[in-house]
Order: sequence, then C-alpha cells, then structure tokens
Amino acid sequence: EGPDQPFMAAFYAAGVPMLITDACLDDNPILAVNDAFLDLTGYARDEVIGRNCLVLQGPGTDQIVASRIAAAITAGERIETEILYYRKDGTPFWNALVINPIRDETGRLLYFIGSQVDISARQEAAARFVAAEERLERVADELQSALDRKTALLHEVDHRVKNNLQVIASLVHLQSRCLNGESAESALSNLTERISALSTVHRLLDLSGDAGHLDVAAFTRELLEEIGAEPGPG
Repeated sequence: EGPDQPFMAAFYAAGVPMLITDACLDDNPILAVNDAFLDLTGYARDEVIGRNCLVLQGPGTDQIVASRIAAAITAGERIETEILYYRKDGTPFWNALVINPIRDETGRLLYFIGSQVDISARQEAAARFVAAEERLERVADELQSALDRKTALLHEVDHRVKNNLQVIASLVHLQSRCLNGESAESALSNLTERISALSTVHRLLDLSGDAGHLDVAAFTRELLEEIGAEPGPG
C-alpha cells in the first residue's frame, strides 16, 4: 500500500525538499524522498530509503526540539518548527520543518509527509544582528564608563581649584588687613574680588553640570552678594 500515483508524481516534481515516512512501522522509516530533498541533504536516494529521519541529526541538533518532533509523531499530530540538521558531508543547515500526518478515510494514520526549507541564511543574518547589537551595547557601556570617569575627574579638579582659590582669597584678605596704604589695600581688595568671581564661576559650573554654559544672571547675583553689594536696578 502506498500513496496514489498522481500524488507521488506531484511529490517528486515539487521544488520544496520533501519526504514521506511509514507511520505504520515503529521506526517510522523513510519511504520516499524527492530530488529537492536529495539536493538539500547531499544523500543518494538509496542511502535514506528505509532509514529513520534521525540520520539528519548531528552534534548541534537541539534535543529538546527533536523530542518535540518525536512526541508529535508518536501522537500522530502536525508539527512546525525550526531545527539544525546536517547534510551527508557534515555541513549543518537550519531547517524550517513541517510534518503532516496522512490518514485514510477511517482516520487510521498511514504516513507522515515532511517538507523542509533551508533557512540558514536567515538564521545567520539574525545571529549577526544579535552580535552587532551586543557589540553596540558594550561600546555604549564603555563610553558611559569613560564619561563617568571623566566627569568624576573634572569634579575632583574643580573641587581642588575651588579650595585653592578660597585659600588664596583668604590669604590676600588677611594680608590686606595688615597694610596701611590705601592703594595697596585697594589693589588687594580688587584681587580678592576677582578670586571670588573665579570661585563663583567654578561653583555655578559644578552645580549646572555643563562646563560649556554659565548662567550670567545667577553668577552676577552671587558675586554681588559675596562682595557685599546689592544688585542694582534693571
């Protein structure tokens, strides 16, 4: 008993790799394969007829997926999945596999027919995309880490500069109190104000977090407060 002739003619002529197995035997052996299947796998027809489809499995075949296929066959159910198979020469290929049961008019399971499509190019493209995405994430993490280190360094430098300016301003202020000449005292007072202005600039830049932008209005207000003056009108 076998599939009828018109069906088999269409089967052998199909451009999609296909095979038929005998569901009535425990080992579910291969009864027929078309030329497209032979082209895909590299086997000769007499090398696969009578053998189980396990011949296509190899070291990289996902056994969880293989178990799902086996369970569907045992249950006589349709299954559609993707699995890594191997050609006769050991070359792996990703296979989009569809297996359908064939029953007679009473519902008795007779055969399984499987169609296969080589989707290796799609899987490889997906793997390259994932690898590129992971590389981009690593680069982004490295850039963020470098930026964090640079920011921490700038904050440390800014802190040290502000402290040094405050020390200098204090020393100048103390020195000005020891002088009697008005011109010298005025010069030191002006120097103190300039140092205070620099210190205010550093503080505002540190608060803003943007070394390329300074709020002039806030700077002017703080500077006037520090030198004891009130902001003028306008």
